Amino acid sequence: MKQTSACLDLLADDHRRDILFLLCDTKSVQIPDGLLRRNQAQPANSHSQSSPNSHPRSTEQDLSQLEVQLHHTHLPKLESEGVIEWDQETQTVSRGPNFDDLEPVLRLFAANQDRFPDDLL
Repeated sequence: MKQTSACLDLLADDHRRDILFLLCDTKSVQIPDGLLRRNQAQPANSHSQSSPNSHPRSTEQDLSQLEVQLHHTHLPKLESEGVIEWDQETQTVSRGPNFDDLEPVLRLFAANQDRFPDDLL
């Protein structure tokens, strides 16, 4: 997964980016709880409250929709590229064998977040 277009495709979605940013800081994350905690910790000017593409955070229906999207779209895509390992039984996501290919890009974004649109991180 060393192609630029494959890397950018994985980073194109908010949910996938959030999972990958979480994995920069920890070896594994519980899904969807880790995403919800990350979004609630975002500052007021971040994408979690202002962007039309932001993560839902208030209702059970929103949570259910997030879980469906994760299980049917985002987690399989990340897993097929080898950037995550997904234990469906425990709902845990951890770094995959190709995570190291994406980590420098993620760290570059994080280190320069004031230069990117608010909804990137």
